[in-house]
Amino acid sequence: MVWLHGGGFQTGWGHQRFFDGAALARKGVVVVTINYRLGVFGFFAHSLLSAESPNQVSGNYGLLDQIKALQWVKTNIDVFGGNPNCVTIFGQSAGAYSVNLLSASPLAVGLFHRAIAQSPPGGLTMGTPLAAAEDQGRKLAAALIADRTTDTLTALRALDAETLLKTALGSESLKARISGVDDGFNFGPTTDDYVIAKNCQTVNVPTILGVNSEEGAYWASLEELQPILAEVDGYERFVRWQYRDKAKAILALYPANAREDVREAFIDFFGDSVFVLGVRAIAQDRCDKGAKTYVYCFSRRPPSDEIDGAYHGCEIPYVFDNLDQKTSTGVEKRDQEIADRISQQWVHFARTGD
Repeated sequence: MVWLHGGGFQTGWGHQRFFDGAALARKGVVVVTINYRLGVFGFFAHSLLSAESPNQVSGNYGLLDQIKALQWVKTNIDVFGGNPNCVTIFGQSAGAYSVNLLSASPLAVGLFHRAIAQSPPGGLTMGTPLAAAEDQGRKLAAALIADRTTDTLTALRALDAETLLKTALGSESLKARISGVDDGFNFGPTTDDYVIAKNCQTVNVPTILGVNSEEGAYWASLEELQPILAEVDGYERFVRWQYRDKAKAILALYPANAREDVREAFIDFFGDSVFVLGVRAIAQDRCDKGAKTYVYCFSRRPPSDEIDGAYHGCEIPYVFDNLDQKTSTGVEKRDQEIADRISQQWVHFARTGD
């Protein structure tokens, strides 16, 4: 079982405490957790980089890292007691989006045999078109290099990592972005017809997909969103910022008529639009192509967590059977029963595809 961590392709790491694979390994599998390049280091595209590439592409380096890890597993995992012909990729959030992208990558064919996507965003979207990603890369280069007569790639390669990262991130102010002021860059996967093929036949392997019942509760808890979600007007501005011409119809489906309605309306709207809709689309696509497909909804609210609800990512310590690593107190017997059951089901699925 190969774990791909989340973090919006911008943050995260493979050795977070909840990703400790020991408990799953005790159930009879070999667990591999990996790191991959993120943000500007993992997904920066530029036409000059594409021109010097033998495949005429750039970006997607983070996905190539994941594919390289799977190639390593195929070559070496038998030494660790693993079966290279029975590999399951599983991940959460951006890691789950990666699972879906790898299912549409010609470079990943034959490298895995089951797939588990926990709360994947993006649906059937295969990433930003390469031309648009290259255009964003040119804008970042222009922000970094004042002298247009210089060799752009040489100048970029001479920059230190901190300068590159700070400029790429910009102010990172969500409030500024909602107001239409965005000086940052958001680098992520691209459809390049090499790593990710636009019309690739999806790898039809047994698949589990799912969501948590209150995905949006995580975002509703963010300090930066509190001023926005404190009033009906702020919530409505957020919806308009995200969905523009569709905002009126969405607000009719997820209305907040008073301040006390805002949090629940936001959680329902955000969870459905970012996660539920996409999971349904992927599941339908998998079924239409004949893949054995399972869909779940995780609704257990972890006791004594600061975030109220079955929020984005709260299922991870249950999946890894790592509730004993939670820093908060109050894990109940029922929680351990759920962790035992889910972790065992994930292992059984990895072994059998059922």
